[in-house]
Amino acid sequence: YLFTKAEKAQLFTGLGFRLVAKARPYAALLEWGSESVAGYMRMLSEIRRKTAVSSGENSGALVMNCNPFTLGHRYLIEYAASRKKHVYILAVEEDLSLFSFEDRFTMLQEGTADLKNVTVIPGGRYAVSTLTFPSYFTQEENLSKAHAAMDCELFAMCIAPPLVVDERFLGTEPLSEVTAVYNETLKA
Repeated sequence: YLFTKAEKAQLFTGLGFRLVAKARPYAALLEWGSESVAGYMRMLSEIRRKTAVSSGENSGALVMNCNPFTLGHRYLIEYAASRKKHVYILAVEEDLSLFSFEDRFTMLQEGTADLKNVTVIPGGRYAVSTLTFPSYFTQEENLSKAHAAMDCELFAMCIAPPLVVDERFLGTEPLSEVTAVYNETLKA
């Protein structure tokens, strides 16, 4: 993977890198090799097909770390589920939290098992990861706006379309300035 200035991305596509997303005016993310955002998008499309959500039905999504899963998380998920025919929760997959990804994923699955229109899936490399949003994990405020913009662009261009998501739901995190920047960037 390669981060560069948005206006320099074309130089690297000429060298064989593939553009993943461009968050103007901040940066562009490019990739090289067999793992690709296209493969990730195909996987998301297959998940949508398996959840039996027809192509005409739009869905909602949440990207959640849940470190740990709380009643506040449950409330937000219930709110989204009451407004959409289907809701996808992309669990942040990085193992940089107090609880492991496996434990957080299990908490999310068990905490939403009674909500029939909710599907919990791993977020992968392209949803709030050290690749797309490293300052989320390091709390580097001076980089968080650029990283947040890149993560938002990836969600809009690579995650929402295959899942047919037309609305993303956000919670609040009063103790994290980086999350506040992220939420403001998402709203914008």
